[in-house]
Amino acid sequence: MLASNKKKYKTGQLVTINVSSQNEGYATYSGNDVNGYMFYEKINLKSYPSHNDFLGNEIRLNNGDKAAVVKELGYPERMFFHMHRHDYNVYEILVNGAICHAFQKDLTLTSFPEHLNE
Repeated sequence: MLASNKKKYKTGQLVTINVSSQNEGYATYSGNDVNGYMFYEKINLKSYPSHNDFLGNEIRLNNGDKAAVVKELGYPERMFFHMHRHDYNVYEILVNGAICHAFQKDLTLTSFPEHLNE
């Protein structure tokens, strides 16, 4: 795992699953907007991207699902050429009672209505 030089999310922050249809070939999920996206409990950050990087349980998520950031995991080691892009940073998140890993690009910070911030 390589350390990120730009940290966007902090432990405990609430984020929203926001998978873009414009995938550049790197993803931490499979699926689509109609049937949902299958995220995985763990990504092997030493070998990603390769043929056997996704480990553990599959967790079906939809755009708009809320999650809590557990911790920042860093960049997959074989993607060092993308380190200038913080969106390939991987986070461990807790969503629907399960842990999974996701690229930063598939998460957005959840904002609250103004009256809840008081």
